[in-house]
Amino acid sequence: MSMLLGGNALVTGAGSGIGRAVALLYVRDGVDGITIADFNGESLNETERLIKEISASVKVIAVVADVSDPTSVNDMVESACVLGPINYAANVAGVSHKKESTFSTELLEDYDSVQRVNARGVFLCMQAELRVMLNQDPRPSPLLYETSHTAERGTIVNVASVAGLFGPSGLVSYTTSKHSCVGLAKTGAVEHPRDLIRVNAVCPSFIDTPMARNIAVRRGLSESEANKYWDKVNSRNPTGRLGTAEEVAEASTFINGQTLSVDGGMGVSYSYQVQV
Repeated sequence: MSMLLGGNALVTGAGSGIGRAVALLYVRDGVDGITIADFNGESLNETERLIKEISASVKVIAVVADVSDPTSVNDMVESACVLGPINYAANVAGVSHKKESTFSTELLEDYDSVQRVNARGVFLCMQAELRVMLNQDPRPSPLLYETSHTAERGTIVNVASVAGLFGPSGLVSYTTSKHSCVGLAKTGAVEHPRDLIRVNAVCPSFIDTPMARNIAVRRGLSESEANKYWDKVNSRNPTGRLGTAEEVAEASTFINGQTLSVDGGMGVSYSYQVQV
């Protein structure tokens, strides 16, 4: 059931994939304003265009940001505050591993480059978002039932991965970084409920996004080889398909205090442990 959220949202990684889907869903569900951030300015322009197709009246701020840089993150959050309180923050910006390698052969520079965005970046974003939210006045939450406890200052969602719940082979950098996303959400959820701030983590499996599709490119697969690879990936999932960015967006907008797998049943089938 659709509802009017009101308030303002901030979405990182909004230039494509899950981040774009989350931003568009916030707009469809009636936020008054939204700040979209991404490292790629051109992709942000396309997201802004799509937002305006949904609602010509919504206020949009587009910010080119590097989530691994504290100054850039603080500037991004300061820009978002121009619209007013940050009621919803979705930390989606992330990178994949450069190549698959064993634990003992992983290059330190590859490990560090993934951690800078996926772990350090989420930490910096959460820290800046929390500092703002802690100083905001509570408002009635449109997402909770009408009780005496429905007021909130804000809500934060980290988009992690099922790799943040399990230990898939060959992905030590990515897996470590996504465990960090989950841990940061859990710590935030423990520290801030009495401040009327909710924090969650969403853990997708293979989702049909440009970053996921780039796996075949990184492996140097031909088109036919890539098709076979994705057929094999799909066979590991009970649904028999990749998830969509929109499915992750729907889950990430309406939860509280959870580490939620959006994986089509891959986790419970133990198939994620199988090397693909």
